[in-house]
Amino acid sequence: MKKKLVAGCLLALCLLPPAFAASEAGGAKKPKSIPFATTTCGDLLDIFAAADPKLNKDKKMLKGAQDRAFAYVAWTHGYLNGRDGIDARRYPFDEKGVMQLVGVMFNTCKGNDSKLFLDAVKDMR
Repeated sequence: MKKKLVAGCLLALCLLPPAFAASEAGGAKKPKSIPFATTTCGDLLDIFAAADPKLNKDKKMLKGAQDRAFAYVAWTHGYLNGRDGIDARRYPFDEKGVMQLVGVMFNTCKGNDSKLFLDAVKDMR
């Protein structure tokens, strides 16, 4: 079982560079980078607000905002697992776990608008 998983991962890694090269050659736009290093807590709270379907009714803008918000959640999830060790019970990466992490991120940043996002993540437990 492990051999198949490793082989599958290696195959995926081998196929990624050609897939990216093909998409760039076809005129596809490069994704815009996420400015983790300069994002403040205020910025993050604005991103979360823009990603809320109750607050943002423009479907196209909502999708982009949700993608940006998820990038921050996914990065934070990875950082916390790297820092504290992988614990699927503490950091589940399912809908419930993501919503829980969004709550932690929100509560950590709430009232700390000028604090850098990366510094806020260090305070998360």
